[in-house]
Amino acid sequence: MQTRKQKTAALLFFCCMFCISSLSLAAAPTELNYIVTSNHGIYKSIIDLSLQELNKKHPGSYQAKVISLEKEQYFPQQTKHIITIGTRAAQHAYQHYPNASIISALLTQSAFEKLSIENYGNKEFAIKSGVTPLFINQPFSRYLHLGLLLIENAKTVGILVGPVNKVNIPEISKYISAQGLTPYFALISAEKNPIEVIEPVIKKSDFFIVLPDQQLINRTTAKWVLQLGYLHKTPVIAYSNKYVQAGALAAVFSSPEDIATSIVHTIQGHSPVNENYNPYFPSIFSIASNKSVARSLKIPLLDMKTYRQQINKIEQRTP
Repeated sequence: MQTRKQKTAALLFFCCMFCISSLSLAAAPTELNYIVTSNHGIYKSIIDLSLQELNKKHPGSYQAKVISLEKEQYFPQQTKHIITIGTRAAQHAYQHYPNASIISALLTQSAFEKLSIENYGNKEFAIKSGVTPLFINQPFSRYLHLGLLLIENAKTVGILVGPVNKVNIPEISKYISAQGLTPYFALISAEKNPIEVIEPVIKKSDFFIVLPDQQLINRTTAKWVLQLGYLHKTPVIAYSNKYVQAGALAAVFSSPEDIATSIVHTIQGHSPVNENYNPYFPSIFSIASNKSVARSLKIPLLDMKTYRQQINKIEQRTP
């Protein structure tokens, strides 16, 4: 028989253990399931940055469980929530976890549409099935408005277009004309000589926009765009910081930090997008410039943050 004192001590012990257990349960970190093309480079950076941001207020609240396609690994079939980084990672998730809620980052709009058709039938059903793509593409308007902010009194604009962006020419042309400019298109394909297509357009353009397209097109045209831009003193507006480092005047792009923040906003239920655009284009973006190129072209530069703020204001006014 337990004495009253023993019962009281036992009850206190139980209460203490319950409290400790409850605190332990409350402190148990939330696991985030990442599928990545590779667990190195930009892929690892995005995971690390998203975890850092999620854990800012409550350190240790989130931890990553990572599957890399470099290894033959799978999550359990009943896994409900997945974050993919990269096109191959998205393809893997769509094929093996069709019932999961999936956030797909580091993915182009064209890649998402292709994968949606292959795995869900169409992009609308993919989204209804729980896929949230976070496009790495920027809306065309950002390239154009950055060019207009940098090159005052521009009247003509050239645009490099490949097979992926060819379908967007009517829409792009209409948008440029609405800004009071004349558009010229350099339509590239694997069969065409890039110089013969690019040079006539660069010569008559006040600035030249390079849109990201197929990897082959991106690689084969970059050096010619930069060399011809330099030769004819035509500023180039591009889509990556590497392009700027190689000789473009400026670029609009999503940095690893931007992509990580978009993932965090989506996890937390905030809209990661600008409601005036296709709902999966990024609202968070970066701008970079090449000061050496700007000096040679006699183009004065403001702080890049200022240009980003100005573009955000333009977008807020866009109906």
